[in-house]
Amino acid sequence: MTGEVVLLLTIDADGHVTDAVATNDEKPAGVINILRANAISNIRLRTFAKPPTAPDQQTIVCGYEFDESSRAPNQIPKVTFDFPDRVHIGAIPRVIDPSRSTKR
Repeated sequence: MTGEVVLLLTIDADGHVTDAVATNDEKPAGVINILRANAISNIRLRTFAKPPTAPDQQTIVCGYEFDESSRAPNQIPKVTFDFPDRVHIGAIPRVIDPSRSTKR
């Protein structure tokens, strides 16, 4: 899955994310919902610089794309932070061969 999720964050006086809401609807509901859930859970793990006034709001774009640079099995996704307003997540596309399924 590829796409972008635009998040509106609320950041408290200590730099913690207290709320994160996706503000875009660019993909079919199923795809964007999966990307949204991932983006929100990921951004809640981050701590930002203490804002001058709190609570503060900030918009961040989380871009998801396939990273074709390596095909090594079990490679973890590459995450690149371009703060203050962008995060790129690159993952290796997985090929699923239904003919190798053990359930029929």
